[in-house]
Amino acid sequence: MRRLARVTLWAGLLNIGLLTGCDNTQSATASHLPYKTISYQKQGGKACPTSEWNADETALCASVKVLYPQLDDQSATSQTINRFITEEVLNYESDEGQRPKTAEELAQFFIKDYQQQPDPVGAWALERTMEVLFANEQLLTLKFSEMNYMGEAHPAMGQSYYTFNRQTGKPIQLSEVLNAGYETELNVIGEKYFRENRNIPANQTLEQAGFEFKNGKFELTDNRGITQEGLVFYFNSYEIAPYAVGPTEITLPYSAIQNLIRPDGALAAFKH
Repeated sequence: MRRLARVTLWAGLLNIGLLTGCDNTQSATASHLPYKTISYQKQGGKACPTSEWNADETALCASVKVLYPQLDDQSATSQTINRFITEEVLNYESDEGQRPKTAEELAQFFIKDYQQQPDPVGAWALERTMEVLFANEQLLTLKFSEMNYMGEAHPAMGQSYYTFNRQTGKPIQLSEVLNAGYETELNVIGEKYFRENRNIPANQTLEQAGFEFKNGKFELTDNRGITQEGLVFYFNSYEIAPYAVGPTEITLPYSAIQNLIRPDGALAAFKH
């Protein structure tokens, strides 16, 4: 596995310690969802690259990059979702116990922690991206991705999905969009798509294939989102298998869960 400093490509990074923040105020609309994208990046250290982020992995440099949406309207619901987004993107605690309130502070804390290392031998990197994956008049699904490297054997990577009710700003539960008692059948459908994704034949157990589930029985993860295509579930590395196996993402298309969709729920438009 390549270290994060090698796999993160940041075009246009400038000289050591130069702050390059960007507030992109152009609005985009996804199903009547106006938002702007905020981007920010900074690097600092004894020896940072002066061109694209493809330098020697032993460069003495810490780099931070964040990218996230901010909903444009001033409604209480949108502001609630905006607060969630910034809290997730800026989630960090410095060695002194400080927590950042802005992307600039996040970068400052991360770079300072790196510079306080007694004898750093390579680069640190932190990259976080929150994006609008799906939106309609009722729902909003966000996808959050993170890669960070702080001198470990390999970078830490993760991905999370969050779906909100656009009228209340609260997270959507599956019980709100699927019929009561959906769990058993949904897990059966989920295992079918999981096995297809991982090429696991029916005569092989999940444990034999290298996956660990409670009592050896497949169960969908709570890390899920609602998309145009179906329900997406993402198993991060280490969740059900060793790091070398990598993450697993499956999408259960609406065509496969028709009898589970609540006719009075937010997924009713996908029920045929």
